[in-house]
Amino acid sequence: MKKGPFALAMIVALSFWGWFSIRKSSLPSNEDSSQSIQSASSSSPQGPNPQRVILKSAFVESYGQSGKTILQDLETVSALLTNSQSLLKDFDHYFLPDNQAITTFLRGGNREAIAWIPPDHPAVNQDGELTDRNGIALFFHRESAFKIQCRSAGNDQIMWSSDDVVYPQSP
Repeated sequence: MKKGPFALAMIVALSFWGWFSIRKSSLPSNEDSSQSIQSASSSSPQGPNPQRVILKSAFVESYGQSGKTILQDLETVSALLTNSQSLLKDFDHYFLPDNQAITTFLRGGNREAIAWIPPDHPAVNQDGELTDRNGIALFFHRESAFKIQCRSAGNDQIMWSSDDVVYPQSP
């Protein structure tokens, strides 16, 4: 009689194994679903998390492009920061005191190795800072754990002058 419960457990286990095998084969493969994902792995893995570069985004497609304004560029950067905060639930734990740290973070220097800014993006200067369309490094002011204000020097290319462009505006 002791064989009865064991046999029943084996039948249940084999049934679940068979159901999961059928279910797995009916799901689309990674190759099929990767067509809709708008990111790609870089060729050099960095430990267990290879860097994933976002290839299709408003930042990649429009930041610094002609026909756009500095304000639109800053809105794009702000959206990029918001997206990264949404994806990385511990964003508030990252020490991001300045442009270089924020740019490094957005170029894949985060625990998920996600690069919202591609490594070869022309808006990143030699010092690893994100620049405006005039080549001047942006200024980031972290107002709280989740709110970062972006400032461009504007058309006169002098930071802290009357034509600076700031997004979002402080109340």
